[in-house]
Amino acid sequence: MIVIKKTKCILVLIALAIGLTGCNWRVSPEELLEPPKLFEEDERISSMLEESLSEDAKLENISSDQGLSAVKKSDIDGDGKNEVLVFYSKEQEGSLHMSVFEESGGSYEVVLEEEVPGRLFEEMMLADVTGDGLKELVINTSDKRSQTGRYKMSIYSYRKDPNKLFEIDYSKYVIYDLDKNGSSDIIILNQEERAISVDYYSFNRGSSQMEFISEDLLDKREVVDMSAVEREGGNARVALEFYSQTEEMERVFLELDAEGKLKSEEED
Repeated sequence: MIVIKKTKCILVLIALAIGLTGCNWRVSPEELLEPPKLFEEDERISSMLEESLSEDAKLENISSDQGLSAVKKSDIDGDGKNEVLVFYSKEQEGSLHMSVFEESGGSYEVVLEEEVPGRLFEEMMLADVTGDGLKELVINTSDKRSQTGRYKMSIYSYRKDPNKLFEIDYSKYVIYDLDKNGSSDIIILNQEERAISVDYYSFNRGSSQMEFISEDLLDKREVVDMSAVEREGGNARVALEFYSQTEEMERVFLELDAEGKLKSEEED
């Protein structure tokens, strides 16, 4: 058993109290130093973390629909039971890591350990990009040493043989089932100096890989927002909002053409 320093134990307990029991951030520093009250399951998770994390591991918060925390619980394999996802860095290596734990016989065991590219965790989400009814794990990171506004997306397929399915750099993105075929498409926007490139990726079930479908280049200024928009009776489309040369907000829509490729249209 790896012995964890007292300070680290306190940080583990705080992460569990905030990430798993629904506590909010409106607490005083003195209250944060008090041992949080945990449910029995959370106490077992805390013990699991103390035994599993190395001495130089530091828990790192990541945003998700569960809020901001370093420890998440989600059913990512569709078996009806929550896995425990832990996000941390190794200070000596300067690297980010993610571990997934499954409950087995009243205890937890590691089923996936991955080094995640980047310097800072940004966002975690679940999305079915393969169309098999099970959701993949999407991890977004950034390089906190730069101010480029560029990020990195890594997608992990969590099955009997977990693996990294996709990795790409981006400025903005949308993950959405544009063509209504049951799998979420990935639309990647990269902001260049004089233009914007938008790449469209979709999962190829024959090759079991994410496949580049098409690219659209836009002679526009910096995009300030990117979102999926539903249309009644048809495919969804992607809306890009940006400031024109007259500083007015304008929109461009990206939608699939008859060949299944992205095309852009100005808003009427």
